[in-house]
Amino acid sequence: MALDVWEHAYYIDYKNDRGKFIEGFWNIVDWEELDKYFKNIK
Repeated sequence: MALDVWEHAYYIDYKNDRGKFIEGFWNIVDWEELDKYFKNIK
């Protein structure tokens, strides 16, 4: 999992507030799906 924090990734929605962009990212992560993905990695 990766999060792009260069300005092009968030500027339109968050302007210069990178912190709010990162907070918003954690709110949309599907933790159950991510858990399944990592459990299936061999």
